[in-house]
Amino acid sequence: MKALIYTRVSTTMQEDRQSLHFQIEKCKDFCQFKGFEVYNILEDVQSGADDDREGFIKLQKEIDKKSFDILVVYESSRVSRKTITMLNFILELEKAGIKFVSISQPELDTTTPTGMLFFQIQSSLGEYERKQISHRVKSNKFQRAKDGKFQGGNLPLGYKRDSEGNTIIDEPNALIVKNIFTMYKETKSLSVISKRIDKNISSILWILKNHFYIGLLPYGRRENNINTGRVKINKVFHTFKAIHPSIIEKELFEEVQELLKICIKTRNNPSYLLFSGILHCTCGGKMYQRKFKHWRTKATKYSYRCEVCKGTISKNILEKYVIKQILDLQELNELNEIKSIDTSEREKIIEDMLNKLRSEKDKLVSLYTKGFLSEDEIENKLKKIEKDISGLLDELDRLKTLTYNIKDKESFNNNLKTLKEVIANRTDDDINDLKSIFKLMIERIDINSKTPLDVHIVLH
Repeated sequence: MKALIYTRVSTTMQEDRQSLHFQIEKCKDFCQFKGFEVYNILEDVQSGADDDREGFIKLQKEIDKKSFDILVVYESSRVSRKTITMLNFILELEKAGIKFVSISQPELDTTTPTGMLFFQIQSSLGEYERKQISHRVKSNKFQRAKDGKFQGGNLPLGYKRDSEGNTIIDEPNALIVKNIFTMYKETKSLSVISKRIDKNISSILWILKNHFYIGLLPYGRRENNINTGRVKINKVFHTFKAIHPSIIEKELFEEVQELLKICIKTRNNPSYLLFSGILHCTCGGKMYQRKFKHWRTKATKYSYRCEVCKGTISKNILEKYVIKQILDLQELNELNEIKSIDTSEREKIIEDMLNKLRSEKDKLVSLYTKGFLSEDEIENKLKKIEKDISGLLDELDRLKTLTYNIKDKESFNNNLKTLKEVIANRTDDDINDLKSIFKLMIERIDINSKTPLDVHIVLH
């Protein structure tokens, strides 16, 4: 009779490693006593709550192949601490005609009704014990967080441990972190920072949102459901004062959080405003798009709204007034002097972003073909990537078209006249092209939205 031995411990700690060796030896002694041939020995160093253990997956494949006659474990909880997993596992063994033996629990003979009852009771007790352990671990982690102590694992960029295990600042990397916050405040662009410091955007965003850098310890942001194994991201979580030193000033951190909220909101809502991004209220705040329904006609309307004083003004009224002021500028005659505009740097950034998205798309397809992603999961992820790629390709096309037109001297013999014609005959499809032109011409527009309107335009 061919026997397969399966053993498991929870951690890589030395005492658990010794426990792994102990389990293997006891199972081998049992097989020798019974006269079983040891066909294979599989082992895992992972929690019994995780069903995606490497050794456990190999064991299931061996069961599918029916390559052995009896499964030998030291204790039933070594297979899993989840009742539903254990019961399904035993049913799979029964279908394959494979017997199950737990050498420390001789009453667990799954071939008899009484043994199956004992097995169900034992599995339930194993799951109860797992939940009790999980509760105790969470309580310990919560107390450590309240005491301001780091939970363990890799420290964030900018920190290191001293010889006594205390968290201290790693000055060279701390300077990188400071530069990331400063650059974002200045540029408000994750892609620009990514290009400058050669780090991916997700890592930069993680740094910018991490309360660890202002001397706080977040707790409870990620919550693991002990029954389903799914991880939930909580919007509301605890933050405790930490004992480690801060790298970023609280004021700068909070300012960056506000900028991130605005930028994310802007990305998720397409703008129909010609001057979004360059229009400023005289109170100092930026003017952003506000979308609303007309109370009577229910038609969608747009206006500019200040992020600080909340002052609003109609899109049509403001844009008509500002355009007139722009066309009346004496300096605009210098537009005829323009020979070329260098958009190569932005084009390179877009090409790099496209390459990363295409690479990410290939990886997702690979994970799907290997069975690591479901059809629904890959469909949602691919839709988002395709949307991002489409947006970048549109921007790249606009840049190349704009550069081509500007380099074409004959079409630019009278730039002011051309601009007036484009503005006069513009459609919704021209909004993005006009926005690009205005951003190339204008550094900022300051406006007092109170009657009468007062506008100050600063050209590049």
